[in-house]
Amino acid sequence: MIKMIFKQLWNQRRQNGWILLELTVITFFIFTTSVEVVRGLADYALPDGYEKENAYVLQLKEYEAHMFRYDVKEDKAKDSIFHANFNQLLLVIKGCPEVEAVAVINQNSFPGSASQTALAMYPEDSTFTPLRTVRYRTYLADGTDFIKAYGLTDAHTGELMQLPERIHEGRKVIVSASFARYMFGTIDVVGKGIGKVHNPSGKDLQEIVGVYQNFKRTDFQVGYPSIFTIDTKMKGQNPFDHFIIYRLKEGVDGNAFEEKVMNEIAPRFANTPTVIQGIESFEESLNWYNDIIGIYNHLRYTAVMLFFVLLCVFLGMTGTFWVRCRARRQDIGLMRSIGASQATITRQFMTEAWMLVIIGFLIAQPLIIHYIHGLEWSVIDLTAHYWQDSKTWLTLATDALIYILMVLIALLGTWFPVKQASKDLPAEALRDE
Repeated sequence: MIKMIFKQLWNQRRQNGWILLELTVITFFIFTTSVEVVRGLADYALPDGYEKENAYVLQLKEYEAHMFRYDVKEDKAKDSIFHANFNQLLLVIKGCPEVEAVAVINQNSFPGSASQTALAMYPEDSTFTPLRTVRYRTYLADGTDFIKAYGLTDAHTGELMQLPERIHEGRKVIVSASFARYMFGTIDVVGKGIGKVHNPSGKDLQEIVGVYQNFKRTDFQVGYPSIFTIDTKMKGQNPFDHFIIYRLKEGVDGNAFEEKVMNEIAPRFANTPTVIQGIESFEESLNWYNDIIGIYNHLRYTAVMLFFVLLCVFLGMTGTFWVRCRARRQDIGLMRSIGASQATITRQFMTEAWMLVIIGFLIAQPLIIHYIHGLEWSVIDLTAHYWQDSKTWLTLATDALIYILMVLIALLGTWFPVKQASKDLPAEALRDE
């Protein structure tokens, strides 16, 4: 049957040539429209590596000097007042019965924050090419647990991490799985040392005491190599340099607790260096960041474009195969007159449509390969263990979806008109012969 179908396709090569041209253009056009959607959805489907629900950021601001009720001329005095005031606020938040865990972090060290700090890191006793790493910083005040506050999960078990032993000794870090794999080739790196490139003397080496699952900074990004550095002493005196994050217990209403903080706790710190400016959930921070960098607008635009492309493709391909089947009404009548069943005729025509899709799909592949290799995105070599950041795997995944879609459309556009035409009596079908 396949040999007969190939012969049939060749005999009608002029008509089929135009159909193949259409299928080639459609394949390439759908690919260029959908490849970023596939990549974005794949990024979104990745686990966050932390628990965003019930997690909040307490944002602080500082009054101008003339508004303070104490002498701020001496930096030392200001520094001591700030730290005392900050620690008092931390104790108040930590003491609330609704709060499960609190942490003190450096600015931009939570998901969805506006910017990030990046360092070039190298492994101990190695000539390894420096790895550009996203750094998050936390300060270990008494009773704080940044791992529980973030909801960081262990790279080995997938369960909530525990504060590692000796973490309070200083010069300790925990690293992401992607950082460990890229730098050491394994996630079994506890006890190994890493340092900053700008200080090659080795005096700044920090010991790895834990490995967490890759931490996604936004919903539509992969978990880039990152580390959490742990400070045993708060650095800096500007409240803008520090945030307090907290995690509420299960069942606690976040809005109700926010009202409590703003109405009962914030007024107590209204005339101090540590003024509560507002509260933002991790979800709100992520939504703001996604919106401000245009992710949502890009997704909306791409989704609308893809919808119209698929609609046009569906109508165009269905119409093409419909006309093709109706134009061969006499062939169908002839096949019926020599005893071919409706199922046989339908199967032959659907096989022809399927083979046309395959040929057009394969012809489009050189164009697709040229297109995908022309695309550029950052740090692709650092995240190659994600299939969507491999151009080969991304092309294969997108191709697979397009192939399935086009086959379904072609078969649908063929099945109905052939089914209808094969019901006609042979004499009626051959009347115009």
